[in-house]
Amino acid sequence: MMNPALLRKPASIMPYLYTQGGPAPHTADLGKDGWERRLQGLSADLSTDGSLPSSQSELDMDEDMDVQSDSRGSTSPPLTPTTPSAPDALYLETHALLRSICKEFAGDMKVEGGSQKALATLRRLGSEINEKHRIAFQGMLQRLSIQNPEDIQKLSEVPSMVFSDGITNWGRIVTLISFGAFVAKHLKSLRLENCIGTLADNFTDYLMTEKRAWIEEHNGWDGCVQFFHVEDYESGLKTVLMAFAGVAGLGASLAYMIR
Repeated sequence: MMNPALLRKPASIMPYLYTQGGPAPHTADLGKDGWERRLQGLSADLSTDGSLPSSQSELDMDEDMDVQSDSRGSTSPPLTPTTPSAPDALYLETHALLRSICKEFAGDMKVEGGSQKALATLRRLGSEINEKHRIAFQGMLQRLSIQNPEDIQKLSEVPSMVFSDGITNWGRIVTLISFGAFVAKHLKSLRLENCIGTLADNFTDYLMTEKRAWIEEHNGWDGCVQFFHVEDYESGLKTVLMAFAGVAGLGASLAYMIR
């Protein structure tokens, strides 16, 4: 029987998107793991309640930190998920949801299937996140520099960065999907609509290989709908935005804007 604690909703949905995970890494230690550490929320600069750094010195220190992988490239191997030979119902639903969300944000309103309640939840959260925090996502997108079809492979590293510390929750999953929708809109602006399907496929494959067991344990996409039904995610979302700001090199100026 599932532990009842797993079903308890938090007071705020997303404060533990990127939770305290250990001592602060020194800037000299960022190396090949730099992107992963920065994307996981500048955890050493966050208080235990998930709030943003409060002092100007903390913000300035964030601005000064540099992601070394920007100059020498990521050494992480590309994502090569292995999909089931015969996709089952959960895979098909996940795939349909991601394709629908990505295409909708790119201007194609054709729904490809999946739970209508889950689609409505992802649409609502994705719209709010992308509208209110466009600057943070734009900074991350600029860092990835997606300009042609060959660049799509860079996106394969994003899911593994989001979850590289082993922490999984609906907040991280929805944030990943929301960023994918943001990228899909960018691809449409570049007339790379044909790459949107590849983006959705890659994120689906990751979720269904690396996070499938967790999603099943938490009642699939119905669990996502239940989890986000009434909760206020905005305060915890700031933690994820700080992580994206760190990777994008936006630093203190963005931190001040999203307080």
